[in-house]
Amino acid sequence: MIEMNAPDRCLAKKFEVIKEPGAIPRDMENVFVPLEVICRHHLTGSGFKRYVDGKVDSSEFGFEPGTVLEDGVKLPKPYLEVSTKFEAFDRLLDREEALEISNLTGDEFDAILDCVLEIDAIIEREAGARGLIHVDGKKEFALGPGRKPVLVDSFGTLDEDRWWDSETYANGEIVSLSKEFVREHYIAIGHHEKLYGARETGSEEPPIPALPQEIIDQTADLYADMFERLTGEQF
Repeated sequence: MIEMNAPDRCLAKKFEVIKEPGAIPRDMENVFVPLEVICRHHLTGSGFKRYVDGKVDSSEFGFEPGTVLEDGVKLPKPYLEVSTKFEAFDRLLDREEALEISNLTGDEFDAILDCVLEIDAIIEREAGARGLIHVDGKKEFALGPGRKPVLVDSFGTLDEDRWWDSETYANGEIVSLSKEFVREHYIAIGHHEKLYGARETGSEEPPIPALPQEIIDQTADLYADMFERLTGEQF
């Protein structure tokens, strides 16, 4: 983003998008990086599910081997993951495949990861002062002049990031303050399980049930309230 030039508009830099894996030239500038970086500060969601399913041990997240973890536990240090950008569904990548797909050098890849950690440190400081816990979030980048990382797309919102209320968390309760609120509704009615079951078997995905008006109203109230908590401005 270059500047906000109206309440609902911004002027932004355009980057070239190359979707073919490994096709970005090593000397190309102003190009989108076909990776998504996820940074976890608490273990929940898909990360916790992989732990529960036995696909990863607690040591993967920085704990002593064999440590029993609970949903929502604070991680000893931020945990970074990288996923694909142009496949039908997000897929986690190891470092080798991430470099292969993006054709980044190791130093360029590490520079992007360092940016994520620095950005999240700012988010954690600012959100913490407003009674919020920044649970996790995802970010995307381009390579600008000199192939320096440029943060693109949106980040730090209720769509890209997961937020909890720090007071309720301290009392042992997790209250979702993001689009996770809507996902929890679909989990509760069984649609989430049916959807991912269909994806795993390659069968046709079930139609998405309409949201009840009550959930729509609660979601609207949540987004308006979180706008005020995150920005300090009146909605």
